[in-house]
Amino acid sequence: MEFLLPFLKVLISLGIVIVVILLLLPYAGNYLLRLKGFSSEREAKFKVIKVQALTRDTYVAEIEIKGRTYILGISNKGIEIIYKEDDKKGSDTPTP
Repeated sequence: MEFLLPFLKVLISLGIVIVVILLLLPYAGNYLLRLKGFSSEREAKFKVIKVQALTRDTYVAEIEIKGRTYILGISNKGIEIIYKEDDKKGSDTPTP
């Protein structure tokens, strides 16, 4: 009988916490979408178009960021922009 009263208190407290969480969940979801890094339109910041392995530790990747296409060289030493294409202006501008 001594175990029953604390057990009921725990169950009631747990029920209250679950109800509060369920009531606040729709508001928290909208708030989290507005934080930096989340997009409300569900669109990605960049898109990986193609990745090609050259050797075991080196790759060439084609990515698109805000309408611009970049060709990247990726290795253990770092990432280097090999080529940059600007689709908005319609001209190709290679990087030095």
